[in-house]
Amino acid sequence: MLSPEARVDALSKRLGALGFAFEVTDGPTCTHIEMEVPDHVPAESWHEVLATLTTADWWGAAYSGKHGRTAWAAFAKQTPATDLRCPGARPPATRS
Repeated sequence: MLSPEARVDALSKRLGALGFAFEVTDGPTCTHIEMEVPDHVPAESWHEVLATLTTADWWGAAYSGKHGRTAWAAFAKQTPATDLRCPGARPPATRS
């Protein structure tokens, strides 16, 4: 099994290869990756993004009129992911 850092690196490289810009935030218990998704993404690219996100411990996509469409992934720093408390591991539109 890959280390959490290697998994973050692999997902980041894949998103970059697909042409998406993203932000990586390193927290105390997890690493969070978030990206804005353009309104007109071809279905094939969107399926590749979703398949890539599923490699994370937590992932999702959200749409809100205020924030637009975003996709995110989070990786626990522990292996296996036993700590279910990962700030940011929820759709950005629901953050306080």
